[in-house]
Amino acid sequence: MKKVIVILLSSFLLFSAFSEDEKLPRLAVVEFSINDSNNQKLVNDSVAVRNQVQTNIVKTGRYDVIARAEIDKLLENQKIQVSSISSSENIRKLRLLNISYLVTGTVDAMDSDYLVNVNMLDVSSGKFINSDEEFMGNASSSLYMGVSTLISRFMTSINEKGEAIEQTKKQIRHSATIATGIHVETGIGGVLYLFDNESYKKDCNEAESFYSVKRDTYFKEIAVLWENDAYDLLIQKPDRYTIKMVHGDGYAQERDIPFTKKGVINVEFAAIPEEIFVEGGTFKMGSENQNDNPVHSVNINSFFIRKHEVTEAEYKIINGANPKDSRAYYHPIYNVSWYDAVVFCNKLSKKEGLTPCYTLNNSSDEDSWGRNENDSWNNIQCDFKANGYRLPTEAEWEYAARGGNKSNNFTYSGSNVIDDVAFYGKDWSDYKYYDEFDYARLDETLRIMKKEPNELGLYDMTGNVCEWCWDWYSNNISSSTPVTGASSGSRRVNRGGGWDCCDDGCEVAYRSFNYPASRLSSIGFRLVRSAQ
Repeated sequence: MKKVIVILLSSFLLFSAFSEDEKLPRLAVVEFSINDSNNQKLVNDSVAVRNQVQTNIVKTGRYDVIARAEIDKLLENQKIQVSSISSSENIRKLRLLNISYLVTGTVDAMDSDYLVNVNMLDVSSGKFINSDEEFMGNASSSLYMGVSTLISRFMTSINEKGEAIEQTKKQIRHSATIATGIHVETGIGGVLYLFDNESYKKDCNEAESFYSVKRDTYFKEIAVLWENDAYDLLIQKPDRYTIKMVHGDGYAQERDIPFTKKGVINVEFAAIPEEIFVEGGTFKMGSENQNDNPVHSVNINSFFIRKHEVTEAEYKIINGANPKDSRAYYHPIYNVSWYDAVVFCNKLSKKEGLTPCYTLNNSSDEDSWGRNENDSWNNIQCDFKANGYRLPTEAEWEYAARGGNKSNNFTYSGSNVIDDVAFYGKDWSDYKYYDEFDYARLDETLRIMKKEPNELGLYDMTGNVCEWCWDWYSNNISSSTPVTGASSGSRRVNRGGGWDCCDDGCEVAYRSFNYPASRLSSIGFRLVRSAQ
């Protein structure tokens, strides 16, 4: 009889308790991979393990478990491969199927033993979150009976933790009779803070200068939350605080707590879509006022575009280093070259299981490209059919800035009144209008998404930082120019205008350019993905 070793890797989000009238989350158990497909007994045993895992999860009564035949058919119809189940595209498909959790794993033969791994994917976050639980034991009569015993033991442990959490919530509600209980629910992950309004206002009134009071020192970190997570806390004087959620993309949501009554207050932070789908079409690009960009027709394919510029937080997470020394992680990254932006796109694509768009000498491995800013980097090619992240073409950028097929033909992205949608030259010279917390430094960028969005829901397409585009700059573009721009050149296109630009330089048709190795405090970038 073979010994069975079972290692369970599972999401702590399983611990939530559900009442009878609550809708159970949908869960699917899919096929388990094996290390020897020619071993028919191993193939059969992997199927048995899958069945036993599903049976034990059904017995908990905590999930709406999808039948095996149904989930296999759904995966086949949606062309979802279990081997790449956590890729961004597969996660999107699973969300559309309303699947909350997905269980998979491996069954490997090791001499006379089996090694069984069971993994839980939280579809809302797209991540496998480990609980570091490990169980070892011998199967007394068969492989799957041993697995059944061990998984049952594990699920019992989960139930006990769920009951403990529910008891904690009851204690919070009881304690709310002598203080205010705050129940926070978030559809998007991030760091939860409390801002001490009372102390901040007091210190501002006593300080010689408002600008000498550093607002970010009045924030207290409370908890790090995952997507679709919840948190409970008690506050004696809730009207003293603002509760803030700073998300991984750098964007922050705030909620005032203007209540002093006893009881429980619910605070919600809704999920925010990271990217916007831009339906393709034909539009009039350019302006009669722009000699290098006269009015001409361009046909654009559909694509996805990030709703805000890449932030310092995003850049640091992917690259492990930040070229700008600042704590303002909710600001657009700058001091990045065109080359830096291309490398970031490839790294992020790989991290999310997407196909990188950029290659040099037929290689998408940026580490093999040689020294950054080498002249050979000007030969970088872009595969516009790949599903990874890339810089927008100049035409894509202008089409999105104008609002795509929802365009109102504004002069700036989202308005004819530049102050509504842009942080630009006029603003930074009069920075007293803004709260100090919104700045990286008082004469530079503004926090992302502070101004109004355009017709597509895109922020800062006008102002804040200029944005790198894929195209080589050509001094005259027309309908005969390829939609991907000129085939060669010495400088790359920037669009949108930045914090140091005048209003003319922020118009949607205005073009600027810089050498691809340039790193300037007014240039950043934004990501797109092809939708083909």
